[in-house]
Amino acid sequence: MTVSLKRRNKAAHSTSSDTVTQNKTETNTVNKSTSKSKQNDREKNNSNIHERHRGTTSPIWSVLWALNVVLGVGAIVAAGGLHAWYMYQLHENQLWFSHIQEIEREISFRTESGLYYSFYKYLVNSPDFLKDIQRLTVNESTQHPEAINILARMNIYQEVILATLYRQFGISLQPIFFYIYSIFCLNGVLVSALCLLTWLLSKSWMAGILSAAFYMFNRLDTTRVDSSVPLRENFALPFLWIQAAGIAMYFKPRVRGILESCCQMIIFLSTLLFCCFWQFSQFIMLLQGFSLFAVWVLGLVPTVK
Repeated sequence: MTVSLKRRNKAAHSTSSDTVTQNKTETNTVNKSTSKSKQNDREKNNSNIHERHRGTTSPIWSVLWALNVVLGVGAIVAAGGLHAWYMYQLHENQLWFSHIQEIEREISFRTESGLYYSFYKYLVNSPDFLKDIQRLTVNESTQHPEAINILARMNIYQEVILATLYRQFGISLQPIFFYIYSIFCLNGVLVSALCLLTWLLSKSWMAGILSAAFYMFNRLDTTRVDSSVPLRENFALPFLWIQAAGIAMYFKPRVRGILESCCQMIIFLSTLLFCCFWQFSQFIMLLQGFSLFAVWVLGLVPTVK
């Protein structure tokens, strides 16, 4: 009797546990179905709201967005042009550069600046341009009796590029004016790239104009282009800020496809030119590498990129 009672109790207990588990599964399925239905209802409501919002306000917002972009681009270009003109005026007021003789203009390039300009003048006045470029790779007059590659040792790739442009396009300006105007324009591009970088980070082009104003107001600490025009950093730093703007655009989550490829190309070309134009670029590249590694470790940038 006791054995049969125990068996009956076990059977009853097992059946009760089965019914409990069955009830739990049924309640779970019901809860899942209700949650899915609620989620679908929310998505439908959100889609309806977005459709209503698009139908009523999207044309206005699109026009305002386009107007904001046009104003921002215009402000960035104006800031760069203003900075280039400002540097030119400071240089002109300091030396009266356009009113002195040619030899006095060349003397105004002191220390290594005169050495850099001498290679540009040598290539502009060269009777055989390609042969003289080859001679610069085996130069014996700068560090006699050693034969050195001036292009790599002195980083005068920019002088070669400017001399090529001057000779190929038949520019009517005097070579020395084309040289300094190109540098002033490059520094205008620097300020424009700085404005663009600030715009990408702050989502407001007004912040970019503010950063450009800070850069120009503190010119004694930010640039030497008005006093020592041919220095290597005056050629290289604009491409550093272009690279920074390209990196900021590249790390945005919505940048995909062709735009992402364009950002990669901008980063590659600007980094290449920056490293070719300045002998101290490797130190900045090292700091930049550490910074990118730190933000990647902290998860502040997409790991896929």
